[in-house]
Amino acid sequence: IAGGTLYGRGALDTKGLGIWLLTTLLLLHRQGLTPRDDILLLIEPDEEEHGRGAQGMLAQHADLFGNVRMVLNEGGSGTRDLIKPGQVIFFVQTSEKGAAWMKLTARGDTGHGSVPLPNNAVVTMVRALDRIAKYETPLRPSKAVVGLFNTLADELPFPSSFVMHHVDSPIVQTLFRSRLTERPLINAMLRTTISLTGVHGGYKTNVIPSQVDATLDCRVTVGDSGDALKRELERVVDDPRVTIELDSNGTPNESPVDDTLMA
Repeated sequence: IAGGTLYGRGALDTKGLGIWLLTTLLLLHRQGLTPRDDILLLIEPDEEEHGRGAQGMLAQHADLFGNVRMVLNEGGSGTRDLIKPGQVIFFVQTSEKGAAWMKLTARGDTGHGSVPLPNNAVVTMVRALDRIAKYETPLRPSKAVVGLFNTLADELPFPSSFVMHHVDSPIVQTLFRSRLTERPLINAMLRTTISLTGVHGGYKTNVIPSQVDATLDCRVTVGDSGDALKRELERVVDDPRVTIELDSNGTPNESPVDDTLMA
C-alpha cells in the first residue's frame, strides 16, 4: 500500500471480491446466524493460466460438493446513467460466453529482404487478418440477453424501447443494425465476437520470415461453438497457406432465472 493505493497482481481482478466473500462469511459466523444450508467458500487460481475453477474442483473432488445446489461467482456489475441520468442499475449475470482462443499460422518462402518474393508469409497473414476484420458474425442474442433488453426497454422512450423489446427479431436487426452495434459493449452482448490480439513474425528487417503467427480472442455466445467458428473463419480466410488452431475451447453456459436464489 503506497499513498492510499493498493498495488499488486489481482488488486483489481479480483482479490477484492475474495475479501468481500471472506468478510461476509466471517460476519455470518460472528453474528451467530445459522443458514438453512451449508455455505462453502471456494477461492481458485488462476484463470489466466488455464485454471479450471469450479469445474476442475468438481471433477477432482466431487465428494466435497455432493449437496451443493447453486454457485455464486464473480460477474454482473453496477452502472450509473445507462438508461436515465442518476439511475443506478445492478446486473445479475446468469449467462456467460465460451472463450475460443485461436492461433493463425501463415507460411511462405523465406529469403533476403533485397529480393521480394511472391509467396510472402507476412503478406499472406495481412490479407487473412483483413478478411477476418471485415467479417461480421450474425446477431444472435442469448435468452438471457433478450430478457435483459426486454427489462431495460420499459425504461426507454420509443423507438428505442421497440428496438430493445424486439432485439431478437431479424427484421429489427436488419433495420436498426447500426443502432444496435454502435456501442461496443452492447454489440458484444448480441453476437459471437472476434478480437485480433497479437501478430508475431520476423526477426530481422532484411530477412523475409517463413512463418507468421497471429492470435484471436473469440467469445462464442450460447448456441454457437468454437469448432463451428473455426470452420467459418477457415472459410472466410480461404487460403491453404493459413492454418487455424483452436487453443482454448470454452463452452458457453446459461443458468435458469426461475430459481430460489434469484427470488
